[in-house]
Order: sequence, then C-alpha cells, then structure tokens
Amino acid sequence: MDGCRREGVDRRTFVASVAGSFIASAPSFAAKPKPPVLRIDGLSTFIDNLDRPEGIAVDRAGRVIFTDHHAAVTIREPDGTLSRRGDAIAPCGVALDGKGNAIVANMGLLSGKPGVLQRVALSNGADEKLAESFDGRALLASNSPCVAADGTIYCSHSSWGNAKAIGKTIADGFVYMVSPGGKARIVATGIRGANGTCIDPAQLYLYVAVTPEARIIRYRRLPDGRLGPRENFGPQLGEAVPDQTIDAIRALPPQDRRRLGYCDGIAFDADGNLWVTLPFANRLVAITPAGELIDVMHDGEGSIFDMPTNIAWGGKDRRDLFIVARARNMIVRGRTNVRGAV
Repeated sequence: MDGCRREGVDRRTFVASVAGSFIASAPSFAAKPKPPVLRIDGLSTFIDNLDRPEGIAVDRAGRVIFTDHHAAVTIREPDGTLSRRGDAIAPCGVALDGKGNAIVANMGLLSGKPGVLQRVALSNGADEKLAESFDGRALLASNSPCVAADGTIYCSHSSWGNAKAIGKTIADGFVYMVSPGGKARIVATGIRGANGTCIDPAQLYLYVAVTPEARIIRYRRLPDGRLGPRENFGPQLGEAVPDQTIDAIRALPPQDRRRLGYCDGIAFDADGNLWVTLPFANRLVAITPAGELIDVMHDGEGSIFDMPTNIAWGGKDRRDLFIVARARNMIVRGRTNVRGAV
C-alpha cells in the first residue's frame, strides 16, 4: 500500500513537473495588435490642366513643387500662384534638398531625350547636371530621387530599354547616389524596373518600389552612403504578369486591373506606415511597420484619381495628402487621419 501510494505520488509529481515545464516553454498566443485604420477623405482637384504630371514634393513653407512637361519644375504658392523654373527635358520624379533646390530625375527613355539628374534652383531656375552617365553610357531612365538628411541623393534608374514592358523580367534597373561632395556612383544593381524611392524617418534604409515584381524592397544605408544587401519589405502588393505591357494592361476591365500590384510612388507617414500608389489599379495602399498590407482607397473608374503616380504630405498639420493623377493631368488633395513624416 505504501509503495503504491508513493508510486502514485511520484507519478503525479512527475506529470505536474512535465506539464509545468511545457506551459513555461509554450509560445505566447496573445492576440496580434490590429492593423491601423488609414483613411483619406475629401479628395478634390488641387491643380488641373497639367501636361503629364509625375513627381511632387512640398516644402516647409507650404509650397507644392511638382513636375510636368511645362518646365523642369513648377511651384504652386500657398496663395495659388504658379511659377515655373527651368526648361523641361523629360521630367519625372522630384525631391527637395533643403537648400532651396529641386532634384529632378528625367525619364528620357520614353521620349528619346537624356535621362539625366539635375538640380534646379527654386529661386531662379539655375540648372546643374548632377549625373549624366556611368562608364561612358548615358543615362536614359532616371526615375525617382530622394535626399537624405546628410545631403546624399539617391535616384532610381529604371531600365536601359523596353519602357512599355511594365512587367519586364530583365533586371537591368539600378540605384545611384550623388554624395554631398558631388561624386556619383551606382550603389545597387539587378533591380527590375526600379521606380519610386524614399528614406525612412530614422534615415536607416532606402526603400525602392520594384514595379514589375509588385513589391517594395529596402537597403540598409551604410556610413559612406553606400547600400547593404537587398531586403524585401512587406508582402507582394498584387498580381504581376511577366513582361506585361502597358497596352495589355489598358485593355483589362477595371475589376481585373484592381488586382494588379504594379507600384510607383512611396512615402512614409509619421506612424511609420509606408504609403504606396498602384497606378494601374487606381489604388492607394500602405505597408505597416509590421509588414502588413492595408488598403487605403480604390477608385476603380478613375473618377477622382486616375493613374496615381506620386504622393506627398503638406499643410500646417501635415495631414494634406497630394496625389498626382497622371491620366487626368491633375493633382488632387485629400485629408488623411495620420500626419505625413517630416
């Protein structure tokens, strides 16, 4: 009897010990935090009658600086006055350097013009070429510049050819940088259709929209401005068809285009969400810091924004979001429930 009792006690002690160890080592199944609700309201026309608008930025004075083919850049003052600076080459993306200059990328591949990167003084339109070629090969498709806090400029170069293949499978795109001292060099290669760029508010990573892959990638910034290995950021943004052309996309009905994930402009809000335009789907989405994909807005018929390319926040509280609607030759403005990153 005593042996049986002792054996039973020992067995119960063993089982309790094992169960306790399992519970202690079991993974936590706490509910994941809900993704944020991101919203844009009150979209309306801000500027219309433009000529193939593409890039946009907003300075600290509240001026909206954008590119179309009327000039290298155009400035829209807070009172509504428009003034143009520099001669248009093939203006695409635009960024501001904090010294009163616009950095303009030129997508010459679409028009047979040079694909140079230029610095345009907003005060008088004085123009300086920052990058024109690498290893004797003239740039053709400079696309989207961004400027780091230390003055380093990064710019995507989409391709050396076949601009109509949105889903291109040849990875001949790259990113180049221009140091504060003016030296230009290539810092990332092997990118299919490198497109929109931006730097996170902490200045740690350069983010790049890879249009044919329908995804965002990023590179850790190194102390000298060069870039570390490529990393994927977030999920694939939608469908991507190898070597799909612009004409094939345009032939699709709106319900099929909605599923396309081809991405273009990117920008961070103050909460660390990366907002992304999907121009052929007429969608605006965001990737949270945790890598989750959120739908912000879809305009299937293009009645408000048609082919959104680039975005920028402005306004006194940085909750005015400006969206370039390229197919409608206009810029629209709405109010978001989060502030844009500084």
